[in-house]
Amino acid sequence: MTQHRPKEHPVFKPKWTEQFISSYVLRLPTKNSFMRLFGIALLVNGLLACTSTPEKGMDNASDVTQAMQGTVDDVDVTTFAALMEQDSVIILDVRTLAEVNAGAIEGAIHLDFYQPDFQEKLSVLDKNSTYLVYCRSGNRSSQASELMMERLGFKDVKNLIGGYQAWAKQ
Repeated sequence: MTQHRPKEHPVFKPKWTEQFISSYVLRLPTKNSFMRLFGIALLVNGLLACTSTPEKGMDNASDVTQAMQGTVDDVDVTTFAALMEQDSVIILDVRTLAEVNAGAIEGAIHLDFYQPDFQEKLSVLDKNSTYLVYCRSGNRSSQASELMMERLGFKDVKNLIGGYQAWAKQ
């Protein structure tokens, strides 16, 4: 009767890395130190690309990643009206001037979504305030709200579902 030994798994040995470095890294051109440095940087980048990265939402994610993960809250007319009662909120109307002249929510700041400097004007607003954003039907305000949260780093943005049309029906 023969004994069966379990198959041995290969063990990672430091000699492999030594051989790899001496075979590939040290063979890089020695006359041009820039090329050698570039080759080493390329090698390190390739090795780092193979390492695992933390999942989105993990505690060690960067502030930029966390800001991008924020989502816009879509709210109905009743919720929007209740939020307007708070002192700290800013109401933002992203319709055209002609639409605003036909009727608007009292106290709203007007920034026309279609103006070329729209994003620039948004970027100067306080990113830590709560914004209630609306347009005519909810489409532009949804896009503006996503822009505010994902690209510009706003913390709290609420979009009025159905826009001013829904507001006027209440």
